[in-house]
Amino acid sequence: MDQHDERRGRELVDWIDAHLGVRCARCSLELCAHELLFATALGFRREPLCSRCAASETGASDLGTLRAHLRGHFERRACYRFAWKHADELEPRCALREVPAGGPPARAGTLRAELPHETWDAGELGCGELVLDLRLRMRALGAGEILELIARDPGAPEDLPAWCRMTGHELVDARPPRFLLRRRSD
Repeated sequence: MDQHDERRGRELVDWIDAHLGVRCARCSLELCAHELLFATALGFRREPLCSRCAASETGASDLGTLRAHLRGHFERRACYRFAWKHADELEPRCALREVPAGGPPARAGTLRAELPHETWDAGELGCGELVLDLRLRMRALGAGEILELIARDPGAPEDLPAWCRMTGHELVDARPPRFLLRRRSD
């Protein structure tokens, strides 16, 4: 694990430790460490949601598939693998430890020219902070509108396609650090 991934992994672990036992902002279910990681990856860090409520909020059609996509994403990112292992150690009997890693491999979107409705320079925001703010910005767009995102975090080329697959938004173009995302129709 390189220094960047190690720092991000430790940040995730510290965040989990500080929020362990917090309740879902929607249904009040007490969140385990694994649920906290799911919430972070989906952009629900400020008001953590359980994966069931997060699936509802993002429009995911199947909770099991969403969890498998997240686990697949975690397996491809050293910082999330590190945090998932920590969650396993904290909660060895948690049923979510057994969620299989699945979903398609991360890949960039098609290279089409689209005019954005909004532009956001996220700088070097990474992991949870990036997807949290991105979720809010996408929510502010109308269905089918395009956000031009400038993201310089080294993990963005993998994080953003995975986030789009998990939330139903479309990655229209990916030429790091520039990404075009189309808001899903609800």
